Amino acid sequence: MTQGKVEKSINRLLGMEIISTVIVIVVFSFIIYSFEAYHETMKSFWNILIIFSGVLCFATIFWEIYKVLTLMKIDLSKKVNSTIYYVNKYQIQLKREFFMLIYFIFPVLFILAILTYAEANASFSLWMFLVCIFSLLVIIIWYSKKKYKKMHAAILASLTEIKELEEE
Repeated sequence: MTQGKVEKSINRLLGMEIISTVIVIVVFSFIIYSFEAYHETMKSFWNILIIFSGVLCFATIFWEIYKVLTLMKIDLSKKVNSTIYYVNKYQIQLKREFFMLIYFIFPVLFILAILTYAEANASFSLWMFLVCIFSLLVIIIWYSKKKYKKMHAAILASLTEIKELEEE
């Protein structure tokens, strides 16, 4: 029963990572299209924002594939220690991702968005939209971090229980 819960949790994580990889690929394609179509008519900070977002999405594609490959290495038919190793490796990858997102990527995107809006003399409603979007992103990041931490703890607790049962 415990092994079934672990498999279900890992498969759910794997599915979410695959979906996020596909979403990043679609967003990257949209960024390339919008830059090609509109880079001459847009102002300089908009172009910088689009280029930064494109580079970020390109790097994120490889990062997401790396996380998917790590999750695919988890095999409950092998020793529990190797499963625990790959679950911990995935958790470390998530910690690095959240660290980069919170302390580097999010502030740079926020500053570039503010500069883009200021350069375009955006209306008050667009400024409110920007504040709402970034507030929503903060809430999503906070919730995701909390959810992943809880799921990781549950998977590790189940794996240690399986390990103890195998030792007996």
